Amino acid sequence: MPDRTARAPGSETASPSTPAPEPPPRKKSTATTTTPGREGKFYTLPGDTIREILREHSGGRTLATLALDAGLGSRTVYKLAERGRMPSPKMADALERVGVPRTAWTDAWTRLYGGGVPASATTPSKPSREHPTEIDDDEENDEVEHLRGLADSKASTVRALERKVRLLRARLADRRELAQEVAGAFKALPVVTGGSTTARGVSSTGTLVVALADWHIGEVVNADEMGGINAYDWKIASEGILDIARRIIEWAETQRAGATIDAVQILCIGDIISGSIHEELAAHAEFPGPVATARAGELLAAVIHLFAERFASVRALCIAGNHDRLARRTPAKKTNEDSLAYLAYTIARERLRGVEHVVVETPVDPMPRFDVHGRPVAALHGHQIKAGGISPYYGIARRSNSMARERTEIGGAPPSNIFIAHFHHFALLEDTNVVLCPSLIGATEWSRQAGFRGTPGQLACIMGKRGLHGFTVFERRTGRASGT
Repeated sequence: MPDRTARAPGSETASPSTPAPEPPPRKKSTATTTTPGREGKFYTLPGDTIREILREHSGGRTLATLALDAGLGSRTVYKLAERGRMPSPKMADALERVGVPRTAWTDAWTRLYGGGVPASATTPSKPSREHPTEIDDDEENDEVEHLRGLADSKASTVRALERKVRLLRARLADRRELAQEVAGAFKALPVVTGGSTTARGVSSTGTLVVALADWHIGEVVNADEMGGINAYDWKIASEGILDIARRIIEWAETQRAGATIDAVQILCIGDIISGSIHEELAAHAEFPGPVATARAGELLAAVIHLFAERFASVRALCIAGNHDRLARRTPAKKTNEDSLAYLAYTIARERLRGVEHVVVETPVDPMPRFDVHGRPVAALHGHQIKAGGISPYYGIARRSNSMARERTEIGGAPPSNIFIAHFHHFALLEDTNVVLCPSLIGATEWSRQAGFRGTPGQLACIMGKRGLHGFTVFERRTGRASGT
């Protein structure tokens, strides 16, 4: 018997006519021989070579992805590399369909052993398999086990997600029910009919627009820490905003001399309460979040009621900010509902339920688009904007362009103006349609130390046929060095 350890198939000592060696007869014994490139019943290649071939022709895919695309179990492919076996005809067919040519195996065999390429790497598999090899059985068993494990894992994931969905739906339903129960405990404000004044000899009309932003009810600003430039608490906030509302109404009466102004669009642009998103806010708050929420809701209702006494139509559109949120991070989904502001706005709505010409809306969209006097307008709190440093201008400009593109893509008109709060400053930005709204709270200990100062107040303007005009900031007169 030839010394099979002395040469490899196709070596220089073999006769040119000598056929390539074939695997030994199939039998249960798995005793290995010492022929180069053979191990037991199977022709082999080094595992590193197999992995190199697979990666070279994978097109950037991982071995697991390659196996999935070929319809093979990922463990089958990994075992192919670990055991260093030539692929079976079935596996070679599957791998060839996803870009691993049969010539890759034969070329590697020839490069390592000089010839005698095994038939398993060159002969396509046949539909009929009367004598399947042991490696095929292993492959099928591994694939079955892999698919069973994958199915169990997917089923477990689906069950977990279904439980989470049920929990979130129940939690949302509980919050809505709580909001209705709490709101129902508040008595409705007196019914008023509103008023209408038509300017003599003037045919123009307009709508009063009032931006209520960043009340931060519950936060306390200490005048001693602010060098006397500002102070803030519940008393200052409530007296200040009611005073501002009365002054806006008086100002609107003067505007009625030149136009008929029967409608008011109130924009509640978030951060109506201070919340507890920062530890120091919770530690130094005047009262807890639920109390701040109830008081903010009642105060908002009182402000809207003042306008309802003098105008025939009052519409309040209310969205949440970042301080109102319940979660540690501002949610991307259910932003307006997963917020204490939702409860405050519900309280205000219920307090005004008997006033028929008042509508309090809490849209699902945190960046809603709506019409004011026939012109498209949008609003957002502003925490969604990436400032890009100490100046938010470029972030605001990008958001303005983005919102315009959104409307254009769905066949709508881009907003003529976008009202934004959050930055606690009033500004009309050049080359954009953005209106930055001042805050009721004004400067705080944090903003003063950071070098930011904003005059406390609220904004009013008129929307006419040609657009917005008459921008006026009504400064808060309470809690300031020059005020009471």
